[in-house]
Amino acid sequence: QQMFSTTASATHPNIVLILMDDMGFNEVPWHQHTNTQMPFLEEFVNEHALRIDTFYTMPLCSMTRSALLTGRYPSRYGLQLSVIENAYPFGLSIFEDIMTTDFKAAGYSTYMIGKWHQGFHREDMTPLRRDFDDFRGSLSPMQHYFTYEYEVENSPGYNGIDLWINDKEISPDDTDSEYLTEWEKDQFLAVMDDIVSKDPTNEQPFFMYVAMHAPHDPQEATTDCLALYQDTQCVDRAFEEWMGCEAHQIEQAQASCADAALQEMITYLQSAQDGEIWQNTLLIWMSDNGAPVWVGDNAPLRGGKKMLFEGGVRTPAFVSGGVLNEKKYGSVLDARVPMHVVDFIAFVSGGVLNEKKYGSVLDARVPMHVVDIYPTILSAAGILTNRASDSNLDGVDLWSVIQSEEEVESAVSTEREFLYNVDSNSGAYRYGPWKLVWSNAMEDDTVYWYDYYSTNPRKNDDGSINEEYSDFLQCGPIPDGVQTENTYDDEGNLLSSLPCQDEPCLFNLEEDPCEYVDLSQAEGYDNLYAYMYNMLMAYMYSQQMTLSEYYEGKIDADADPAKHDGFWKPWIRDYNALDDYEDFEDVMKEWFTQNGRSEDITSSTYYETAMQYKAKWKAQIAALDAKQSDKQAMKLINYLTLPLLIAIGVALWALLISCYRKYYAGKNHMVSTDFAQENTPLIQGKM
Repeated sequence: QQMFSTTASATHPNIVLILMDDMGFNEVPWHQHTNTQMPFLEEFVNEHALRIDTFYTMPLCSMTRSALLTGRYPSRYGLQLSVIENAYPFGLSIFEDIMTTDFKAAGYSTYMIGKWHQGFHREDMTPLRRDFDDFRGSLSPMQHYFTYEYEVENSPGYNGIDLWINDKEISPDDTDSEYLTEWEKDQFLAVMDDIVSKDPTNEQPFFMYVAMHAPHDPQEATTDCLALYQDTQCVDRAFEEWMGCEAHQIEQAQASCADAALQEMITYLQSAQDGEIWQNTLLIWMSDNGAPVWVGDNAPLRGGKKMLFEGGVRTPAFVSGGVLNEKKYGSVLDARVPMHVVDFIAFVSGGVLNEKKYGSVLDARVPMHVVDIYPTILSAAGILTNRASDSNLDGVDLWSVIQSEEEVESAVSTEREFLYNVDSNSGAYRYGPWKLVWSNAMEDDTVYWYDYYSTNPRKNDDGSINEEYSDFLQCGPIPDGVQTENTYDDEGNLLSSLPCQDEPCLFNLEEDPCEYVDLSQAEGYDNLYAYMYNMLMAYMYSQQMTLSEYYEGKIDADADPAKHDGFWKPWIRDYNALDDYEDFEDVMKEWFTQNGRSEDITSSTYYETAMQYKAKWKAQIAALDAKQSDKQAMKLINYLTLPLLIAIGVALWALLISCYRKYYAGKNHMVSTDFAQENTPLIQGKM
């Protein structure tokens, strides 16, 4: 790494965390099957970044944002289902520490630009009261890009403007209705100008959280960005009920607008103070969840936003900045097995590896979950071991894995485990390459692979199978026999529900990243299934109450922007445990106590049972490994036996020929020799 200008900055690098909204796995050019135009990021990522292609989030935006800021699963604090909605009195508890607490204690300046979406019915829940020094953005789930308005669904018309610079309300008149993405970019540049002018020697480290709205709906873009897709063909196909070409192309234009904004933002970081700021900066870029299937592109993954299938939770991400090891530029965060090693294993194992993986980069090697961001960037900042907050983090510090080539290899030998999410009706758990997913609260009768916006989808425009199909993860076509919808009899009675609804499914994501083949009923997986199921249950029965369910229908009329000069703003006093108003934190505390819940899953009987099955699974794997090693050794011996025998035969034959030549050459020599000249005097005397 390069040396920094001061001791303080070398110890505490700047952190810039950029969060996109609803950007699907296949909506970035570096995943190779999209016509979305993001020329700046495409080149930048390929040349100056470490891609994280196995990055995981929560299935919805507010729960991802809470997990990101706290480093803890949303099921710990009641945000594990649905989203935080305006006019409902709940959100992220003020008793949950967020990363700004630690950054502030370490001497950082802290800034936020963009979408908060963590609740704001009380002022003590807003960014300026959660250790951000400066806030420029909105508080709501989403808003219109030119008017900055948001209306709560199923409300009596609660609609208002939501844009702020600290405590100042910003209206469209103040900005000449500037496009929201460009406004966010301008605020970023203004903050950076302020940082540079106040700290010309780069001694004061800063943390900046940039939560952009794009490309979340409503689908609105500038004329220039829309013009990029005037000649792009998108054929609406009647058999794809979710498909909407026009909306998708506007969403692509939103992504292109964001790319242009990011170009100015990142270029500023690279050039400010003659590059010194960039050399002392770590930049992380990610999306908050998969794209909604009707407008975005998660190909080739299964499902989309709101779902626990990979399309809803596996999103594009990358790391960059001068702090990043330059040897990682243009590479991917995974353990790449050299191709000759893969080929050799495939040869001696007799096809143990999936054929489609031969000679390819093995997938799912080093997964990173959104809760890992907190400990990872604190580690990069040098403050993880001296935190001001005392919360128990669910995330894992992966900074050494990101930076060190050696650590990447060693990380593969340890099975990574994490909770995708859990609520009262569904959940998913990860153990190494294995994923257990239970989605019995799904809204639709079909769960499919919505790749109709991909440049090379599984089906042609007429609905026929695309024989030339390919995808970034090498999933291949959907295998025959995979159920993709509920089936009913002629009277409408359910005959067979989709897999993963009545009972959890089990997938091997290394071999099957698109979740085609459910292994839950396959022979040999009983112990693994039981382990992961009991771990999921341990989390399910340790979770906090679900706030969105408790407050369903309890909309607060006092939140109506019409009562607040047309703006969305806090409407309830700060937290107070002593008055008559019941704050949601007190509701959670009482419920948790009454139900005998504990955050410590190791105290659960489910956890104890899980450990027993884990031991059985490990013993089963050890036995299989030993047996496989014996088989491979025998195959190797068999493979080497014939060449060895041939070599021995050749050597023996060569030895015989050599002896033969020496013997007959000697006899011929004696017959033709003059004894008087050749024999010693002793022999001559005897003769």
